[in-house]
Amino acid sequence: MMSPEIRNARTRIQAAVLLGVVVLSRPGCTFETETGPLAIGTWGGDHMLIEIDQSAARVDFDCAHGTINLPIMLSDGDFSATGTFTQEHGAPIPDGDTEPTFPARYFGNVRGDRMTITVSLTSVNRTVGSFELKRGSSGRVSKCP
Repeated sequence: MMSPEIRNARTRIQAAVLLGVVVLSRPGCTFETETGPLAIGTWGGDHMLIEIDQSAARVDFDCAHGTINLPIMLSDGDFSATGTFTQEHGAPIPDGDTEPTFPARYFGNVRGDRMTITVSLTSVNRTVGSFELKRGSSGRVSKCP
């Protein structure tokens, strides 16, 4: 026979487990992790926008743009891809001059309709920044005047 203290403790543990199952099974409380190529579409947030179609992944930043090599493969929601990052000028580019383009690494994770992404310039060992993006958002990017 179980003592009243053990029975009460057991009942509280069972109730806590049941509550956890109910909370985690509600929509929006868990994140599906994805595996395979990142789907075609738009991801946007403050200072960054990614547009992915069948042939390219174009990236816009404040005063910069870039590309990400396809496919962008997800493994349990995580990804790492190479591409380019081009710093834009605020004034017209003089004839014969070019905007500096750097090899870049884009890495992060996708959880549901949210993406966290960090961009680093591999040839100069510099991090451009980390960004929070949302699937289907056009983002907020300011181009140089």
